[in-house]
Parts: sequence; C-alpha cells; structure tokens
Amino acid sequence: MRSASAALDELYTELRSLHRTAGEPSTRVVSRRSGGRISHDTVHRLLRRQAETTAPRWATLDALVTALEGDREHFHALWRRCRDTENPVAPPGPRPARPAAAPALGYTVSLPRYDAGWPVGSLLGRLTDGPRQELLNIGSVVRYPPDREVIQQGAVDTHALLLLEGFVKVLVTDEAGRRALVAVQGVGDLVGELSALDGGPRSATVVTCGDVLARLIPGGELNGFLQRRGDVLVELTRQLAGRLRTAEQGRRDQVSLSSGRRLARVLVALVAQIGEEVDGRRVLRVPLTTGELASLAGTSRLTAKRVLADLVAAGVVAHRHRDLCVVDLDALRVSAGLDPLDPTSLPTGSWSAPR
Repeated sequence: MRSASAALDELYTELRSLHRTAGEPSTRVVSRRSGGRISHDTVHRLLRRQAETTAPRWATLDALVTALEGDREHFHALWRRCRDTENPVAPPGPRPARPAAAPALGYTVSLPRYDAGWPVGSLLGRLTDGPRQELLNIGSVVRYPPDREVIQQGAVDTHALLLLEGFVKVLVTDEAGRRALVAVQGVGDLVGELSALDGGPRSATVVTCGDVLARLIPGGELNGFLQRRGDVLVELTRQLAGRLRTAEQGRRDQVSLSSGRRLARVLVALVAQIGEEVDGRRVLRVPLTTGELASLAGTSRLTAKRVLADLVAAGVVAHRHRDLCVVDLDALRVSAGLDPLDPTSLPTGSWSAPR
C-alpha cells in the first residue's frame, strides 16, 4: 500500500493541474462558482496546500472540483485512497450521521453517490437510496442567479423546488410591506411544498443566495409521485411536523428566554445548517444582515446589534469580510443555554417554519 503522504501528494498535484486546465480562475471566482459552499480562503489553502497534512473533507473537495468542472468520480477515488492510507485498519462505515455539506450535482442527478451524503434533516437526507434517486429524477433542472425571487408570496403557482446546490432565504411580508426572514434553506431541502400539496397561495417569498441549482417539480407531478411513494410522503410529513414543533418552540422561547439567549440559539442552529470550518472557525456561508438575524431571533435590530457586539467583545463571534464567523462554539452554546459537552443537541426556534 502506498504511503499516506504519496497519496496526498497525488491528490493535490491533480487539484493544481485541474485549476490550470480550468484557466486558473481566481479564488473568489471559484468560491462564487461553488454557490458559497467553500470560501475563497479555503480555495486558496487547498490549491496552495497550506498546512494540509490530511485529506480535506469530501464535501469541501467536491465543491472545489465541481466549481472547476473536474471529474468528480476521479477525484473521489483519489480522496478515498488518501483516507484509506490515513486509516488503513478502519473498515468502511455507513454514511456519516451529520455530514457538513451535500455534494453539488452539476447539471445531472445520475452521478455516483458519495460518502458525504445529503445533510441530515433535509428531505433528501431523510430518504434511503431508492426513493431519494426517484425523487431526484422527477421535474426538470433549473439554475437561478443570485438574488432571484423564485417563489413570490401570494402567487397561485404550485410548483416546488428541490435544492441541489446553494441556499435560499425564506421571507414573509406583512400588510405594511415590511419583510422578515423566517428561514434559510439549503441543499437537499424541498421549498414551496405547501402550495404544491394543497393548491393554496404562496405563504412566503423565496430568494436565492448566490447561484442556485434545483429541480423544479410541478405540483401535479409531485402529488402523483407522493401517491406512489408513501415512504417519501411519510418523511415529508415528519419534516413538516418538525417545523411546526420548531415554530411552537419559538413562540415559547419568546416568553421564556432573553433576546440574547434566543439570538445565540439562532447562531448555533445556523452554524449546524450553513456553517463551514475555515482556519478553526465556523463561517456562515450565507451573508445575513443584523436585521435578518433579529428576525430569526424574534427581536429588534438594535437589540440584535447590541447582543452581537457583546459576543464580539467576548471573543465568541467575529466579522470576517461580509461573513459572520463563530470563534468559540462552546462559549456560544453556553450563551444559548445549551450543553457545550453535547454538540448533537440543537436548539429549536422560529427560524425554520413550514411554508
């Protein structure tokens, strides 16, 4: 068996060669092409192999290879070789219970399945291979540019969107025309499902954060599929029930928790959903304004600004360019009233409601 260092050398040599073949785009361009799944700093570190002594996570490598339009199957084989040499006695295990990100699928869904899997908690992450692949084969592939309203509140269309790459913000507008962020959804999530199921008007607006790849599924086709695949309907129902419970918990938190604790819980949950580890910090891959964070926590913008300033002063969070990053997740969990020794426990709140 070749050494771990030799396998790693081959992987990074192939990465640099792919970057040259792609025309050597800048790190920021590559980051944008990835739909925000990897930061430009991560791209730079991987292409320059700075302080890399082990293979990167497949989710990170996959995002880079996809952004450079490389052969994912080839690089997955190289990555597996690195992991096997790093852990030669470890038998292959099941798909990780909480993958950091999902694979970018490009323009097709007929690709091999990889260990990174789909995010736990997303609809695709809840399904087994057979029904998941069937769901991925209905509808048609669409790509949206950044800041595009793909669903509009009050509209009477009934299609749903199954997200394959990128993130979207879910916003509601009140009678005075004020918008509030109620959720951030990402890879593996189904959005617009309520109107597809009951034919009613849209309850929220969905806006893309960066480039988004999805499958557009007409309401009739989705309903027909769910009639055939009762197991998928059960998982979708469970997901909707979970969102209802989350919304109910959010209303209880409004009464029982301080604004600071609610905001800390929102940040902990966002780190689990859209966080990316960069240089030991967890960076939120979707830029969120103070007002949007305030909406998720059910507090005012001024209060959220004060709480964030306190967290920055305490060294718990920091601003990194336009991004917010968590420096000390354990301290943030303490601020949220959560057990820092139990990273699997996640807060609930009003930031992810059914639509």
